[in-house]
Amino acid sequence: MKWKNKLTPGIEIPTPWNKSGFDSTDYNWQAERRELNDKIALLKRNNASKEEIIKAEEESDIKDRTHAERIHKYLEENKYFNDVGVFEGAGYAQFGLYRPMIDCIMFTKAQKNFCKVCEDAIIKVIKFYTE
Repeated sequence: MKWKNKLTPGIEIPTPWNKSGFDSTDYNWQAERRELNDKIALLKRNNASKEEIIKAEEESDIKDRTHAERIHKYLEENKYFNDVGVFEGAGYAQFGLYRPMIDCIMFTKAQKNFCKVCEDAIIKVIKFYTE
């Protein structure tokens, strides 16, 4: 379905998704990522060798990419993955804010495209300034 500035027909509002599973997985990763970042910062403050710092940064990058892939697969399994709806969890808030699609670069920040809604908004802004 091409985005036409409307919800996917028949979609529930708010749109259900396995939010609790996502939150649990993502918040566990955030805690681990903080520990990795703290470790790297400590290595730098203590003038560790360049090789040791690079090794720690590479470990963090690998774990970050692995988490992003795991989250993408998790979200992709949702029945509303390609639909436009009202998904709770946006703007760094777990509750009370909603996004139009279950995933987008603006949500998980993984290496992917913008969702249909964001893409449409970006195109409108570009056209406004160029036409």
